[in-house]
Amino acid sequence: VAAAVPNVMWQETVRAHIRTLYPQLIDTNVTIVDGQASLPEGPGLGTRLLPELFDPSHPGYRITRLG
Repeated sequence: VAAAVPNVMWQETVRAHIRTLYPQLIDTNVTIVDGQASLPEGPGLGTRLLPELFDPSHPGYRITRLG
């Protein structure tokens, strides 16, 4: 998203999350080359949340409802 905003100079991330947390959440992980995140090649954000995250039998699945 930051790549589409003309005045963004820096985008921070937690390097440990790229290797440990992100693979549990998204189908295409962030690629770091020479200290820089490569732009995703897919449509939209270039990644999707894993479908199993929305399966009620998945460990840790929960729904938060307003009201």
